[in-house]
Amino acid sequence: MEWVQFGFSALFIFVGLLVFIAGVFGVYQFKFILNRMHSAAMLDTMGLFFISLGCAVANGFNSTSIKILCGTLALFE
Repeated sequence: MEWVQFGFSALFIFVGLLVFIAGVFGVYQFKFILNRMHSAAMLDTMGLFFISLGCAVANGFNSTSIKILCGTLALFE
């Protein structure tokens, strides 16, 4: 069971890092300012969402992971 938890947390954190890399690439490579703004917004919300979701999964089901998920949901407000 620990390997499944580790696999999911590593997957979410890896996806978050890929989103960060793609967002930074988009901010520096796009010419049009609205494309840059969209890339920066995806970098901020999606990257942080996946990394904090991976941290919550790695922590297990307890009050700390619920606090992490509540903080993550506050990003979308």
